[in-house]
Amino acid sequence: MERAYQLSRDPVYFLMAAFFALLTTGLPAVMGQPRFMPFIQAVVLTIFLAISVRRGDIRSGLGIVFLWLAVTMSLILLLTWFVPEQLERAFDNGFMQRAMTSEWYFARSPLPGGITVEPLATAAEIAGIVLGSLLTGGLVGAWFLVRMANLAAFSAGHLLGIFGNPILIFIALPVWSILQIA
Repeated sequence: MERAYQLSRDPVYFLMAAFFALLTTGLPAVMGQPRFMPFIQAVVLTIFLAISVRRGDIRSGLGIVFLWLAVTMSLILLLTWFVPEQLERAFDNGFMQRAMTSEWYFARSPLPGGITVEPLATAAEIAGIVLGSLLTGGLVGAWFLVRMANLAAFSAGHLLGIFGNPILIFIALPVWSILQIA
């Protein structure tokens, strides 16, 4: 007996998600679009996630999110490593973000965007994410997720550019950034 076809289990579905992750990350990043990049990423990720959730396939939805984050973070990390000046235009205050990341690593100042910098504002932001995600069907949560992933990859790419050795990715990608994304 044949099982019914499920779009969310089709390998082409995952290939399309990876393609759109590359498309919605690469083009706005290279063009230097700081507001368009996370917006279009969040919209397309929410659509792919909604397809899986609508079909009741949570495992596929989680797979899409992990695939999306892996593709976008890898692309931004590589682009930042090779063309940092071009990619800093794709982030609000990209130059300052790079400077604060260097200061965090070399001068042991607080991690930019970390909870220790502004704990009250971070707690309010988390509450806003939860409430906004519930009200918009996950769009606000996806926007914050891709924004955090983009900033973490941008910072890691900058540090890798300084280190010059790709093996040091585990030092360059701060654990707090990974925990924020999770």
